[in-house]
Amino acid sequence: MFNYYFDASKEWYYDEKLQIKIIALLSHFIVDSNDRKKYLNWLTELIDDIKNDEYSEYRYENEVVQLIKLKTEFLRNGGKEKLSEKLLRENIRFNEIRKIFVEREIENKNYDLAVSLVNEGIRVDNSYFEDIDWNEELLRIAELRDDKAEIFKLSRDLFFFENEFDYFLKMKKSCPEKKWEKEVKKLLEELEEENEHGELFDQDVLAQIYVEEKLWGKLLFFLKENSMYLFLVDKYSDYLTGKYPEEMLEIFRAGIISLYEDNGDRVVGEIEKRLQSMEKIPGSDKIIQKIKTYLENKQKEKADNGSITFKITDEMIEDALNTKEN
Repeated sequence: MFNYYFDASKEWYYDEKLQIKIIALLSHFIVDSNDRKKYLNWLTELIDDIKNDEYSEYRYENEVVQLIKLKTEFLRNGGKEKLSEKLLRENIRFNEIRKIFVEREIENKNYDLAVSLVNEGIRVDNSYFEDIDWNEELLRIAELRDDKAEIFKLSRDLFFFENEFDYFLKMKKSCPEKKWEKEVKKLLEELEEENEHGELFDQDVLAQIYVEEKLWGKLLFFLKENSMYLFLVDKYSDYLTGKYPEEMLEIFRAGIISLYEDNGDRVVGEIEKRLQSMEKIPGSDKIIQKIKTYLENKQKEKADNGSITFKITDEMIEDALNTKEN
């Protein structure tokens, strides 16, 4: 059985993921020292082949790490703890391997050493997305230490990396209350400038902050500027219809007209549902009637204009064939 799977692992060389699954399965069929030696040599050969292939960066960061993990586990299960540890340390430049050591130090509460390992990973890797991962690790360590200043700093950095509202909440929770007003004002100035220039990755996070900080005037202006995005208007209208009913009705009107102009009659059903929800807002009768009148006029215009058809004549076909022959 061992030799069957051993041969199969070689046959599937062109599918690295399947090959690794077969290699992992292969270890369960080792029966003697010859099988063990054959298996270990095959793992070593595969690891060296991939590491020496300068054009296989994707495999270098994925398949080779999986193979190293298989080899270290195999060595450890065979009582070769020192060799297993040595192999891991020799390959600490791989992020997934480094994270094993980081996790180990965190479990042992050696936070300074864990931070040192992460910072070294940032210096070695120099990748945008890996920087995010490493900063998330640093944030986790800061939270375990309850280091408020570091939590605030890292949460702020990660917030601008990913625009995730959870990082904003971590910032708020870790910031001294007397400093928060100044910090959130500065943060909003940066976000609003990004939004103005179309550089904000997720506009929704700006609205979430307005709600969290109860900045209703800013939220109203935000929805007015983004009335064409009715999913945003729908999501946040409940916060404002009681305070600004007339303004919100006008925002809905502008958004519905924009929706119809972009999509035509195929969104009439969706518009009717929105008109029904608008009926709950005080003073909505006139605005709803204006929207209905607008839609009726548009549909009447289309009916009056009729549909434009394009007829292909025999002469046109003959001209096309002559052009092709020439």
